[in-house]
Amino acid sequence: MTRKWPVDEEEEELEDDIDQQATSHQKIDETVLPWLNRASSSNRANLSESLEKTPVILANLAREPKYARSTIQSQPDCPVFSTEDWDDIVNGKPARFDHIFSSMHATTLDECQTQKVGEVEFKFGPPVPGKRVSNSGDWQIVFAKYSKALTFVFPHQADKLEKYSEHVVRLFGALPELDHNKVINYDKAIHYRVSQSRQYELTDFGEFQDLFSHWIQAPPSKIRESGKRENKSRRQEPCKRYNEGRCPNTVQSCGYQHVCGKCNRNAHTHPNCPN
Repeated sequence: MTRKWPVDEEEEELEDDIDQQATSHQKIDETVLPWLNRASSSNRANLSESLEKTPVILANLAREPKYARSTIQSQPDCPVFSTEDWDDIVNGKPARFDHIFSSMHATTLDECQTQKVGEVEFKFGPPVPGKRVSNSGDWQIVFAKYSKALTFVFPHQADKLEKYSEHVVRLFGALPELDHNKVINYDKAIHYRVSQSRQYELTDFGEFQDLFSHWIQAPPSKIRESGKRENKSRRQEPCKRYNEGRCPNTVQSCGYQHVCGKCNRNAHTHPNCPN
């Protein structure tokens, strides 16, 4: 026979209050949320058609993001894209071009295992090869792959992506290859800002003037300046291979001076120096 212990009325009331709080916590009264009340029709009238469509799709995907991603990957015409990169698109996160570039040459699935210790969650997964987008060619390859995946979920953004690509490619063409890292960082900064606000698109170049000034118009780095000084000092030294009669470079292309290693004159080499 099971003995029933008397229930304390105060404990029973406390449990009821906790249950009611848990239930009420799950339901939010949207009528009192100021940011939703500010989203009036007048504010939305200033948004482009593309900016109106994107948040609607993202809000729908946010209800079941894993299921949404699985439906994308199950389509026969789904572009080849890693699971993590699909998750970034579904969750509205900025594109990680280095990760996309690495995934293109991966030989294993980028699977991630999760383990919980108390309230702390740890994620483990195989390391992805460290490939970085470092020049115009790398960027165009990755952007084409990213655009194909993004327009699979947001087809209305196709024209904007093409226009943005033209803008970035022109910047690559206007700058020397040593400065291509500026364009790559500028592109990263734009993607991050667009992902943080639903009022910007990639083609809102006027809204990114501060990023343009910071990344594109930044002065040469100290490393490049010190490298120039080093090259200049090296060119003052006589070329050893020239003095040995085996330098394959011309006077203009050689990193050192084609002069005598003893008297620094250009009429003869060290073995033939009269001094």
